[in-house]
Amino acid sequence: DVTSYMEEATRHVLGGEHSLDFASCDITRSLLSHPSNSACLEQANSTDMWICSYCVAENAVRLRNTDFVFFAELFQEAREGALFIFTETTHRLWPEIIDVATTG
Repeated sequence: DVTSYMEEATRHVLGGEHSLDFASCDITRSLLSHPSNSACLEQANSTDMWICSYCVAENAVRLRNTDFVFFAELFQEAREGALFIFTETTHRLWPEIIDVATTG
């Protein structure tokens, strides 16, 4: 299981007070009501850093069709000061992500 190795490496580099968890989710569905997103919802108000890596651009059409509901709800539920890191193949969706983050 690669996630246990990543968590171990994170603790080694950053110290024991840090943790790293991975959970599957469906960014094209509601964070609040879709069962596939329950793990993310449970951690929403206690997570300091969210990393979305190579999942936004490939889901652009469905995200737009749902008004980016997952991210709109995540931005609302996240703890104050949480950091969001998006690594993507294109910058074209950044204006829409920023709009969702700032208008919620």
